[in-house]
Amino acid sequence: MAAVLAAFVLASSLIQAQGPGDFIPIDHKGEAPSSHSAYMQNRGQLTAMQGGLAPDILYYSIQSFPQMFFSNKNEVFFQLGARDSSLTTPDSIYRVGMKFIGTNVNLACVPNAYEELPDYWNFILGHLAEPIMGLHASRRIVYPNVYPFIDFHAYSNPWGPKFYFVMRPGSDPSDLRLQFSGQDSLILDAYDQLKAYAGGLSVVLPKGLSYQQINGGTVLVDAEVDYELFPGEISVGFTPGAYDTDYPLIIDVSESFGAMGGGPSLEPEWGTFYGHTEVDAAWEGALTFSGGLVACGQTTSPEFPLFNAQFGEFNGGSEAYYSEFDEDYHRTYTTLFGGNGADAAYSVALSADQSSVLLYGRTWSTDLPVPSIGTSFNDVTNSASDCFMARFSRTSTPFGMQDWGTYFGTNTHMCKCVRIDANDNVHITGSAGGISPNTLVTEVTCEGSVGTYPICNSIGSQAFVQEQPGGSQDAFYARFDSELNLIHSTLIGGAAHDAAYQLAIDNGIGAVYVVGSTGSQSASNPNCAVVVPGEFPLCEVPGGYFQSSVGMNDGFVLCMNSFGEVTWSTYIGTTGNEHIERIGININGDVYVAGHTSAISYAPNNCGPSGTSQFPRCASGQQALYPTNWTQDQRFIMKFHRTTRQLKWSTFIYGHVESMWPDEGGTMIIGLITGTLPSSIDNIPVLPRPNTYFQPLPADFGIPSGEGVVLGFSLSDAFVFGTYFGGYGEDYLNMALPWSGGRLYVLGRSYAVAQFPFNCPPTTDPYCYLSYATQSPPDAEEAFYAQLQYDFTIGLNEPSITVGSADAFVLFPNPSEKTTSLMFGAAWREAGIVNVEVVDPTGRVIRAWHACPASSPSAVSLEGITNGAYLVRVSNGATLSSSQVLVVQ
Repeated sequence: MAAVLAAFVLASSLIQAQGPGDFIPIDHKGEAPSSHSAYMQNRGQLTAMQGGLAPDILYYSIQSFPQMFFSNKNEVFFQLGARDSSLTTPDSIYRVGMKFIGTNVNLACVPNAYEELPDYWNFILGHLAEPIMGLHASRRIVYPNVYPFIDFHAYSNPWGPKFYFVMRPGSDPSDLRLQFSGQDSLILDAYDQLKAYAGGLSVVLPKGLSYQQINGGTVLVDAEVDYELFPGEISVGFTPGAYDTDYPLIIDVSESFGAMGGGPSLEPEWGTFYGHTEVDAAWEGALTFSGGLVACGQTTSPEFPLFNAQFGEFNGGSEAYYSEFDEDYHRTYTTLFGGNGADAAYSVALSADQSSVLLYGRTWSTDLPVPSIGTSFNDVTNSASDCFMARFSRTSTPFGMQDWGTYFGTNTHMCKCVRIDANDNVHITGSAGGISPNTLVTEVTCEGSVGTYPICNSIGSQAFVQEQPGGSQDAFYARFDSELNLIHSTLIGGAAHDAAYQLAIDNGIGAVYVVGSTGSQSASNPNCAVVVPGEFPLCEVPGGYFQSSVGMNDGFVLCMNSFGEVTWSTYIGTTGNEHIERIGININGDVYVAGHTSAISYAPNNCGPSGTSQFPRCASGQQALYPTNWTQDQRFIMKFHRTTRQLKWSTFIYGHVESMWPDEGGTMIIGLITGTLPSSIDNIPVLPRPNTYFQPLPADFGIPSGEGVVLGFSLSDAFVFGTYFGGYGEDYLNMALPWSGGRLYVLGRSYAVAQFPFNCPPTTDPYCYLSYATQSPPDAEEAFYAQLQYDFTIGLNEPSITVGSADAFVLFPNPSEKTTSLMFGAAWREAGIVNVEVVDPTGRVIRAWHACPASSPSAVSLEGITNGAYLVRVSNGATLSSSQVLVVQ
């Protein structure tokens, strides 16, 4: 392995400053440099890991990942570390070199530093004859005239290193040639990004952005930069197109989403299409204990890719499907499911022990396979449109055998959501029509043999049961026990149109929530009981959020306990139109709902029903609050307390929310779909998280099109993470699903014909279809799956506010106890709960916890931490302060 360089330092925070320079290009993107990353001169403090000094290295980067070293021999080195959490397994460190070569290279070129920073750095190291005191770091390294009239600049943006190749008038771009060393392989990927792999990690040089600096401004030019790999060599050249040679040409090699990030790659850890030549869509997914993905959807492709399938015949106009991928992204199973009509699986759930998979969807087929088990509910009749349920075994031989199925209901309009609780009870919701209003349903039975909507109650007299349809369409809810016996089933609705879109389960208190929309009024008292025919059931919790009046159409939230009793039910809306379409529950049991409204402004901030055409407003402190930017049909998110039912947070958000699931740390991960017109992204916040796929803008920005978005909000409703996801063409992200191991899966359907974030990981036989070959726009769409590698922290987040040293915190070492004491300043003692992180020299978070700042010190354990320099960070939302500590044991 090549020599790796290291230095350990003590330093204060960095502050941006502007220093002198020769030709310093204007940044076309307007990106500020990192507030952490900088470059330090080597005056003997740097040593090689094999021993000895490193006189060839003149500068090196600090507080950035990957670490970079700049030599006096026209070569830049990147240090990559493959680390794990084990204290006994040695970590591997790799070095990749990038050298300027060619006939006209300036062998006498020496790098210089610009934009000096005011802070002083002191190096007191054992190998030094005397300390090195008072060094300044710099923001920029320049190799001037590395070729005639060509300079190389190393800089940074908030997400990592940033390079400029500056070609001044008189230069010849063909002179520029880079030779790489130390890598396992060097490739150009599907995006024409240059990747040098070493030990499974990579240095990534994105395709350069070309612009010229003319009359004090910047102009993008049609000078696309292509990397050219030379046969038989490990080298690369640049081939820009036409440009005005009277002005400097600048090639910006970076991305706003972490260029050269040194992690697994720029792309998601896994990104693939799935389908064939017709319409294919992934609607929903569930995660296995090991971190694999189970997904369902529908396809109109007769040659849809199957694997170990139990049902492979394509019969109707569309078929439901179910797929499984293990934690290495290897496809283990894909089967069709359907009959002689159109079929679609919209929802999927795993049993509590994950021994079986349950599909739920809608069918127009009259010959679905519907086997029964024991006394299980089994309706074999059908109408023009029914819901269906089908269960598949994950322990059978062969894998994936169907052991149960049934039709459900009659003339069902929506069959969108199934969930299984901790006791293996199955819950479904949807909407049903075709029954005359105010007429008793003829099938008041739990058997399901007649083919009409089954009304059932075998759990007790307190259970809510509505036997009469209120209008032309009612919402419905049904529950099956662990043996698949129907034990509770009821209509929900009044005299107008009612629909249920989704449900959620709080296993901690045995609550089931159903959300939807209704135009039905309720003139009776909100008594939590069965209402008179034609009225919507309401249930007021004293002190909680409650609306009994309705506009033209309102959203609703209805909660039932484990006995089927309605414990809370309220309209949510204004005097206009509202729909509640999605629901999620965080780790504290608080309830999030999302939908859309015709309101175009907020009501006063009182966290209560507005009673007007304005939308209820509830936000303070660090809670996210986004303005309206649309003249009609705003999207929104609301959060209600688990027990008090009080509204705790609300905000507009531009985008149709498709899913809301919490990660293990409590961050609510929200998947949504938005448009890409400039006016449509104002309410879409984006913020990178280290070692996570990040896309700051839609790939087809400015074109009326849909794009996937993933957002994260903390338990205190602060915005912590956001990225677009998609390619050139419409992309519909139907679900974002975090796993306890830190993964974040997304799935949906895409019309993209370019720039989709594909990636095939180096795991065992992953499923990867990285081609647009089966796309036939504008009619064909492909299902897609991706894993964004969500929870591995590499690098340093950029704070918008920094607490000054006087009000920050102080570290006091206690060597005998192998701890350091953390004393918080006055500013932090007023901040409530804060995040404390210990970051190693490569920028990786190795310890993290929540703390409640107090006037007395708290101990930070150093057990198991190896010698070196570490950064201790304290943050609360956008506020951050940090201090470094040197560990010598």
